[in-house]
Amino acid sequence: MKRLNIIATVLQVISIMLLLSGCLRSSSADNLESREMSYAGYLAISDSPDGFTSIEVLNPWRKGEILQRYILVPKGSPTPENLPKGTLIRTPVERIVVFSSLYYSMIDELGASEKVVGVCDSDYLTDQNLIERLRNGLVTDCGNSVAADIEKIISTKADLIIVSPFENSNYGGVEKCGIPIMEAADYMESHPLARVEWIKFYGELLCNRRMADSTFNVIKSRYENTKESISEYINKTKKERPALMVERKYGSSWGVPGGDSYMSILYSDAGANNIFASYKSQGSVQLSFEKVLEQAIDADIWLIKYTSDTNLSYEELKAEYPLYAKFTPFANRKIFGCNTLKVPYYETIALHPEIILNDLAHIFHPELFPGYSQKYFFPLEQSMRSR
Repeated sequence: MKRLNIIATVLQVISIMLLLSGCLRSSSADNLESREMSYAGYLAISDSPDGFTSIEVLNPWRKGEILQRYILVPKGSPTPENLPKGTLIRTPVERIVVFSSLYYSMIDELGASEKVVGVCDSDYLTDQNLIERLRNGLVTDCGNSVAADIEKIISTKADLIIVSPFENSNYGGVEKCGIPIMEAADYMESHPLARVEWIKFYGELLCNRRMADSTFNVIKSRYENTKESISEYINKTKKERPALMVERKYGSSWGVPGGDSYMSILYSDAGANNIFASYKSQGSVQLSFEKVLEQAIDADIWLIKYTSDTNLSYEELKAEYPLYAKFTPFANRKIFGCNTLKVPYYETIALHPEIILNDLAHIFHPELFPGYSQKYFFPLEQSMRSR
């Protein structure tokens, strides 16, 4: 009997020891301290007392699921035991391939532009420093982002690739390069400042948290102050918000920003009413031309983004599709265009929406900011001959 009691006691001690060791082993994953996000809904950053940072990119298409988890461990430090499941990245990252110049802008903002060693879609670059580095061979042209040149990516010896994820997307041969892939889902965020807050991810990758936090706070303050000024002006003057239509048809459909998208919020913050805000979507909503005409024929202002060597004119717009002339903004010459080949619109809206906010507010309420000079959107030219 004594022997059985001794055996039982020993088994109890072993069980307790295993339980305690299990707790210790799981501490790396369980003792994470989350950083508070002001706006970002698809980004979660947590610090571990074991010396690593966990970054989760939440799935924009499947609520409650994680799209990717990244485990950031400083270079030179031993790999902590029992890390949570995820992609291991050693920081600071030194060589980066970006599939869009948007990501270059974030990196450049943190003073690390020289770490970008490869880029896709080089035909659409507007940053002169990046163009010059590409011309001088300091940056490799990795081809089209849809079908990137795998050999060129490998030749960069990059330790990180940054891409834009899509629902159920895969990256083909890029996934076989052996280089960690960061999926930047910022464009799916539902607020302009939420996109900006993703700079904190880049701050972690570059080991420059303080600068990333400071940059975000400055941009946030500027945006919110401008938004408040616009709102106060509208409330004080009782001026109506102009009815806004945007973009134009491509093929058989016309993409408009859904009411829950960051673009719709930006238009509202700038003092306009997005005609298509009733479509509750965080992304673009595809409509027929007939539906857009029905809802937006009497719009006050029309904004169009385009990419061209020359500036768009009313004459060209009508030649492209004669029924555009039926819209009131066409007749009243209230169409404003942004040539994204000549100005860094997409880079700016992702990182400095406060600048785009000013540009739009001046179009919607020109008397609010007297003396302001447009930087991105300009009145369409009357004809091709006027150039």
